[in-house]
Amino acid sequence: MNKLVSVIIPTIGRPDYIKGTIDSILMQDYKEIEVLVSDNLPNVSTQSVLGNIIDPRIKIIERNRRYNFSDHMNMCINDAQGTYIMILSDDDLLSSNYVTSMVTKFQEERDMMVGIGIQKVLSESDISIGTYETNCITKSFDGLEFMLAQF
Repeated sequence: MNKLVSVIIPTIGRPDYIKGTIDSILMQDYKEIEVLVSDNLPNVSTQSVLGNIIDPRIKIIERNRRYNFSDHMNMCINDAQGTYIMILSDDDLLSSNYVTSMVTKFQEERDMMVGIGIQKVLSESDISIGTYETNCITKSFDGLEFMLAQF
């Protein structure tokens, strides 16, 4: 059985993008995924935007007040149930094999690997303003040690 991957999406009600982000997660070839959308007291509820998407892997958490970024992220991480946690911006899209590729790398390597891949930047009117490719960065350090240093 594959290990559960928690995909955390912190948002403040960006209805123009969040549906595409969630669609790209649900189309992953890796199926052991939970999607945690954390609404940080938005003006537009993510639930209202996703009304017709019904998938048991999606959990929408509506916060009762606006939190600063670090507090919001810590709450999101605490809500996650997965062995692996992935933080995704609410306007990002994933290729269909992204999660499989990353989980495979984490299982093959003892050291942590961080990768971005190809990033396509679009203007607000969805016009491409650039494509940037970043190679994976490999550094020999313990994942827990890294996380504790970051948070």
